[in-house]
Amino acid sequence: MVQLKGLFEKLVTLKKGDRFSVEKLDESRESITSFLNNQGYYKFSKEYIRFEVDTLGSPLEVHLNVLITNKKRESSFSPDSLVDVPHKKYIVGRIEFHLDYDPLTKIYEPTGRILNGKFTFEYIDTLGFYPDLLENNILIEENDVYRLKNVSNTYKKLRNLEVFNYINIQFEEEELVGDVYKLKCHIYLKSGKNQSTNFEITGTHRDGIWGANLNSSYRHNNLFSGAESFNVKFLVGAEAVRPVSGVATEEEAGQDLNDNLRLNSLIIGPEITLSLHKLVFLPKLSQRFSTPQTEISGVFNYQIRPDFERSLAEINFGWKFRESSRNKIYISPFNFSIITITKSDTFEARLSEINDLFLINSYQDHLIPSFFNGNWEFSNQTSGYQKRYAYNRFGVESVGLNFRLGNELFGKKEVDENGSYTIEGIRFAQYLKFENDFRFYTNFSRNQSLANRVDFGYARPYANSMVFCLLRKTFMKIMLQWKSLASPFSWAWFLSGHHVSSVV
Repeated sequence: MVQLKGLFEKLVTLKKGDRFSVEKLDESRESITSFLNNQGYYKFSKEYIRFEVDTLGSPLEVHLNVLITNKKRESSFSPDSLVDVPHKKYIVGRIEFHLDYDPLTKIYEPTGRILNGKFTFEYIDTLGFYPDLLENNILIEENDVYRLKNVSNTYKKLRNLEVFNYINIQFEEEELVGDVYKLKCHIYLKSGKNQSTNFEITGTHRDGIWGANLNSSYRHNNLFSGAESFNVKFLVGAEAVRPVSGVATEEEAGQDLNDNLRLNSLIIGPEITLSLHKLVFLPKLSQRFSTPQTEISGVFNYQIRPDFERSLAEINFGWKFRESSRNKIYISPFNFSIITITKSDTFEARLSEINDLFLINSYQDHLIPSFFNGNWEFSNQTSGYQKRYAYNRFGVESVGLNFRLGNELFGKKEVDENGSYTIEGIRFAQYLKFENDFRFYTNFSRNQSLANRVDFGYARPYANSMVFCLLRKTFMKIMLQWKSLASPFSWAWFLSGHHVSSVV
């Protein structure tokens, strides 16, 4: 048995001088049990922990003794009597994966078997996953001491692959080899449907103006047998839009559109996303972090309106992972987007008439090459219901620095009238932006809660885009919200402020 005497100060939550508490004793039992379950004691439970409380010494003090009892079993000599059996310490033996297991029938007749190093894979018909995918997402290791936390974390990693409907990890005691007790590990898996489609048609009616949207999506959860998630979304929408220019009055524009039901605005565009359960280009870090993920996406959007035509194209490459249970990190080393706008003559004239530099620059061609985009999220919420917890997200984005340095290093001289570097006649953006979103939640009960939020940030263009005033602004949002599920009463207080600096 593990010597617990030196561990009591850490494992027993009830300390000398504390007020006596039965709840604290139960917490101590849980703490000792958790420790032993992670030291090889596979079948140990808190029922084997006893506390002896002695109150004879003083009426205001108690002396506490912690006892670890042995297991009981029938005597081989006398079935009516029980004998003490010491708790066994186990190490993990062979690890076997059983894929395509049906938990309803519990009948498993595999047609194939693969031995891959330390692991065995059994399956029906075909092995639908690369063995490396499963091996890299379990923390249980052969010849290692049995640890319950490794079993729990393996469940989490397999669930995060989002391809299995059923996950069950069982251990089987093997025959004693010398003085070593071994456990064979069986991992039963059943995958869900790999492919799914969705269609949604919605209609809109705002101020007497009609519109319709068609959203369709396709998802494949195991595209290359590595639990890769492939998503395709497609949007088509049409709406009757009042033009900003070219009509006498707003009333006439609305009447004309209603009479003819003329849907004069069109938006169309696909979005493609591929998610991989590893950090591409960073294989060593994939093993270090929990739920590593690489996301590659592309978006194209084309819009026709009475006043202008706009197209947007964007590609993005980024990594997501958890540094710990409380910290989540997203890093995008590459994001490139381009927006092109063709304005009608009447709309161009209208913008000149308004003479608002903020609007004028908003309706220009933009090229946004992101050099770095990172977000760090923290939350100390550990359960579904918690009295108080906090959430914080901090983000930093740097745009255009890579293109600026490339132009200066390679001596490219394609510049506009303002001396800014351009690509195919479009000046690329260059700015630095940061944002911080802090929230603090207080739950007075399961039905009543108070949320406090402060969201602030700053973005400043420099060098190549000093006139890009759309991004040269500071902002702050403060929100206070009260919710009560026990009554229909709820309210929210919100304050938002923006500052746009003058154009240089």
